[in-house]
Amino acid sequence: MTPDDQKRTAGEAAAALVQSGMVVGLGTGSTAAWFVRALAARKLDIVGVPTSRVTGELAQSWA
Repeated sequence: MTPDDQKRTAGEAAAALVQSGMVVGLGTGSTAAWFVRALAARKLDIVGVPTSRVTGELAQSWA
C-alpha cells in the first residue's frame, strides 16, 4: 500500500465516524483532503470548520 493509499484509507475511515448534526474540524494537508472528499460523498448535515484556506476551498467545491 502506497503512502497515498494509506492517507486515503485514514481519511475515509475518519469520515465514516462523522454523524449528522456534528461540528467537524476539517484539518489541513493531504489526508484532510481525502477526509473532506469522503465526507462530502456522505452528504451529511454537518458544520465543517476548515483549518486552512485550501481546505475551506476544497470543502466549498464539494458543497
